[in-house]
Amino acid sequence: VTSEAGDSAMLHGFSEYTLGYQRVLKVRPAEATDQLRRCERRSLGVLVPFSCNNVYHMAFHAVPSFEHFLTLRPAAAPPT
Repeated sequence: VTSEAGDSAMLHGFSEYTLGYQRVLKVRPAEATDQLRRCERRSLGVLVPFSCNNVYHMAFHAVPSFEHFLTLRPAAAPPT
């Protein structure tokens, strides 16, 4: 992922398989060689919890995650 604002970041997620954090995504500042005009612009990105083997655990986190994500969207954005 590229940041036009010049930000750098490393996003981690918790794995129930390894009981630890794993790198999920790296954000790097944009470079002159990047062809950013071909990219869609978004003001907010969201990493969504994912569970592939524990439906109860996924459902447990779904409502609080959704409520928190609603607080992050711009006021003018329609609910989805």
